[in-house]
Amino acid sequence: MLQEERFIKITGHLKEEGSDNYANMAKLLGVSEGTVRKDLAEMDKRGLVKLVRGGAAYAKNNLTRSQLDKRSMINREEKKQLVQELKYFVKNGQAIAINGGTTSIEAAKFLVKNYSELAIVTNNLTVVDILKSKKSFQIVVTGGIYYDRENTVIGKQCEDGIKNYNTDVALIALNSISLEKGVTDFRIEETGIINAMIQNTQRAIGLADHSKFDRIACMNVCGLEIFSEVLTDSKIKDEVLYKYKNQGINVIKAREMAE
Repeated sequence: MLQEERFIKITGHLKEEGSDNYANMAKLLGVSEGTVRKDLAEMDKRGLVKLVRGGAAYAKNNLTRSQLDKRSMINREEKKQLVQELKYFVKNGQAIAINGGTTSIEAAKFLVKNYSELAIVTNNLTVVDILKSKKSFQIVVTGGIYYDRENTVIGKQCEDGIKNYNTDVALIALNSISLEKGVTDFRIEETGIINAMIQNTQRAIGLADHSKFDRIACMNVCGLEIFSEVLTDSKIKDEVLYKYKNQGINVIKAREMAE
């Protein structure tokens, strides 16, 4: 189970139970107690839970925070940093596809700030809310089934709708990357969306912070070779970066002083 999945499961469990100890949560997640302690320490730092003696409690100030909001807090600064690299690949006047995910949200904020004219195809309704502030942008939202958990539109109708548009660049937020399995994702409903976008674009660019490398989620999505670039943040370890580069994957590390 990925850390992101554990965070979601922990918050759901603590919301129901109120609080729990390290041992019970380790059993629930199928991981070591040490892993649970590390997870909870990070979640406490981000305001997702509150550490108590022997375990953790649900953070009551998060009662209305959605799962998507919680995930958006994870590595937010790193996501903001890596999307700065888009200035080298996206040009005014282009047609852009953007999928679901929290890194896509940071990409949308970057586009609004730095571009005056774009046509954007997306199934991500949080992205739409950000983009609509730029009146000169043309926004295409595909039809389909509303998925509350991710605030996206999903389903075959959505996938078929995406295939009607040929884009210059597809910005794909990636959940998990490995040399063994390529791109994988725990969001089963997003896999068809991603493939529809990359099949109908001139250039597919992956967006993945350093924590997404060398991990495998439950659903196979596509090969890494499909992406002309995979943008990541400056915290990626050099040995990980070179391992992927040596296999022909064009991983681009964001500049540490990105504006």
